[in-house]
Amino acid sequence: MPHNAASPPFTPGGLRLGVSGTCQRQVSLAWSHLVMADQRITEISDLLETPFYDRREALEELVTHELKSALLMEDDEYLAPDSVFFELGLTSLQLSEIKYTLDKALGCELEVGQLFNRPTVEQLVSYLSEHVIAEAFADPDADLHR
Repeated sequence: MPHNAASPPFTPGGLRLGVSGTCQRQVSLAWSHLVMADQRITEISDLLETPFYDRREALEELVTHELKSALLMEDDEYLAPDSVFFELGLTSLQLSEIKYTLDKALGCELEVGQLFNRPTVEQLVSYLSEHVIAEAFADPDADLHR
């Protein structure tokens, strides 16, 4: 939910803050990373509300958006799922910031080393969907097929 300019900003955790100056800018920057287009997930509950067969694509859109944002790419610019982050100019500091944003959005704590070991959108999304938030990708109809 986008924040109303008249009300204090919300942090990614949902706390209302009344801050000013540098602190307000930091909160705004953190919030702006999570405020995305309507079709993108912003937290794990959004992913769980996404139809099962669209979840991987939604997760890929979230990861891609965060990488594009860190790389100062426009939303309409193409980022190939098999592009290596570091070959595109992503720094370790930027990757740490992406890790923080994904931690908040997905409600978990990723190890930054896992992001270094999976340096493409494709590899990172596979890792997240198979190991970190696998319960969101478990087939809800699996019991019906047994």
